[in-house]
Amino acid sequence: MWLDLKTLSIAIRFLRAKSPEQWAAVDLDTHYTEEYLEECIGPNTRREILYQEYVKGLSASGMQSNYGFEGQLNACWTHKMT
Repeated sequence: MWLDLKTLSIAIRFLRAKSPEQWAAVDLDTHYTEEYLEECIGPNTRREILYQEYVKGLSASGMQSNYGFEGQLNACWTHKMT
């Protein structure tokens, strides 16, 4: 299996995330483009708005365990689409 450096970097950042704030930052970088996140929505960037919502949601629901994340990551990497 071949992984590029960006994918590997994101996986490592997710595994090292120990707080909702760290997890939210990685999640935003994973799911959205830089241009989308830096767009201004009123006085704030979209990144600032989404970051606050992600942190609030993660704080309310709790962090995913490393075991759960590793299982999810394995499922993604081994999934075959034909």
